[in-house]
Amino acid sequence: EDFMIQAAKEFTNVTFAPNSKLEEIPAYCFGGSSSKYVRFTSVDLPDGIKSIGYRAFYYCKSLTSIGIPASVEVIGSDFYDVGPSLVESSAVNGLTYYTVKTPVMKGENGKSYAFDYCTALNTVTFEKDDTTNADGSKKYPYGTSLKEIRSCAFSNCSALETIAIPATTETILDQVFLNCKKLGSVTFDTYEVKTAVDGVETTTNVCNLVQIDDKAFSNVGTLVTAGWRFVFPETAEGRLLLGQSLFTGCKTLLSVEISKSVTDILGVMSGCTAELEIAEGHSNLFIDKDNNLVYNADMAIIGLIGAPKTDDAGNYTIPSGYTTIMPQAYQGRTEIKSLVIPATVKKIGSQAFLKCTKLVSVTFESSDENPSQLVYMGSEVFAACSSLTTANIPGKLGYVPDGTFFGCSALNNVTLEEGIKTIGYVGVYDNFAGNSLKDYYDEIDYAVMGISYSGAGYQGN
Repeated sequence: EDFMIQAAKEFTNVTFAPNSKLEEIPAYCFGGSSSKYVRFTSVDLPDGIKSIGYRAFYYCKSLTSIGIPASVEVIGSDFYDVGPSLVESSAVNGLTYYTVKTPVMKGENGKSYAFDYCTALNTVTFEKDDTTNADGSKKYPYGTSLKEIRSCAFSNCSALETIAIPATTETILDQVFLNCKKLGSVTFDTYEVKTAVDGVETTTNVCNLVQIDDKAFSNVGTLVTAGWRFVFPETAEGRLLLGQSLFTGCKTLLSVEISKSVTDILGVMSGCTAELEIAEGHSNLFIDKDNNLVYNADMAIIGLIGAPKTDDAGNYTIPSGYTTIMPQAYQGRTEIKSLVIPATVKKIGSQAFLKCTKLVSVTFESSDENPSQLVYMGSEVFAACSSLTTANIPGKLGYVPDGTFFGCSALNNVTLEEGIKTIGYVGVYDNFAGNSLKDYYDEIDYAVMGISYSGAGYQGN
């Protein structure tokens, strides 16, 4: 690594010989660090390369553009430690030739960092090759052969503004575009597929994508003042698996359109308040336009397509008829000041109302004629609701889950209805406005208060 940095620090561009037989840009080939990095501005990679290795261009802070050959299949390939690097030299006709035998080293936590911290990189071109073989078939049927972009491949490329993902790409792993603050256009190349149903032929534009992992686009576009929009593509397999918190921290993201290939968006929008749009004709996701809600066939609220429909005072009632509130469905919704949850709700997922910092009161509707049906509530449902002062918990639930009111520093009045027998770890105690639990819960059997918490080494009642 040190040799390559010293040898290449004065380069302004790098080219490869015609008809190069090189198949890999190996780990650390041009990678540097914050204090020492190569200074070339462009690289002309030859066709035939199949992979770009771990930190291959890490901290190439002067690199402004890169063309990825159509032959590349993986960006950010894995490697393992087999020994130190070797540098051999020989003299021929008065010139000194250096041969660097790059070590194969182990990556960090499965991350690739192939172009991490290429802070001047503003153009990434996935080159297409439409040449044909001797038999007339295309060398690359869809123009490229890229299949996988691995973790953090383009993270911290703060000058990158647009990216077009090749149609052949199958997986985009976690945090690939983390902190690409100027990135305001992410598109997916497609190809046409024709199908016939009852004699009627239709054409659909699809790509090979099957998976996008957690936080792939986190903190993207934060410097795009005009805002930006994201559209998930339709896929050849008709399914697209999405990870958690894909757009967390994307403060300028205006909307996200969910294609018919996406059947589950649980946790996808965590940490992002962009409006959701659902493709027309979706089989499992639907929009309640009157209430700005996205829900599924099981009447579970998944998220919102805009701001919650509160009144002028911030009062918000979840519409009756919904049976489930999915995890993080209302996370960070500061528009809500007073919340009413209808008796029809049976399940509430973890962190459903996390960081609703303006929320003051929570009421679960319940009466003798129409008792609350709530039987399950995940952890930290109202955690970090720092303005919350009052709440009630329906008796049919039977318990207060772990961390329900963790970080609710203003909380001073919780009504536990008859039937509550267990309070989870940090259920209410941690931030109960300095008052003793006993002042509020004399009727509760203290033998069942508190849940074992091995993570902090705490056990007790």
